[in-house]
Amino acid sequence: MTGAAAAIAGLELAFEQLSQRGWAMTLAAASHLGGAGGSSLRDLTGGGRAASSLPLSPAALRFVRANASLYIGSVYDGHYNLSVVGQRVREAYEQLGSAATFGAALPPALVEQLARFYSPGVARLAPKPPS
Repeated sequence: MTGAAAAIAGLELAFEQLSQRGWAMTLAAASHLGGAGGSSLRDLTGGGRAASSLPLSPAALRFVRANASLYIGSVYDGHYNLSVVGQRVREAYEQLGSAATFGAALPPALVEQLARFYSPGVARLAPKPPS
């Protein structure tokens, strides 16, 4: 991909990586897995490999738990990136010539549908007050 498509794909990839790792690390921080010999954590590489167990020493588990807010923040950051995609799609479509260039292959209605789906109101997470 080149140009605007590469930038949009980068936003989606950042969403996927930040969210996936953020949720996995948040789960690890919230869970008490294993016994005195340490805890385990699923493989966070996301490289398509089968999940494996990685032993965590008590010190590593304390580190994971102490930084839980960073992991939760990465989930929010990932969703922020996703919420920007709609605006970027709309801008790229207009910049590249809109319907005159794309014709029936990408009609304006579909671009607007994508822009609404990947909008801040839909894709961005918002903290919820305690009930």
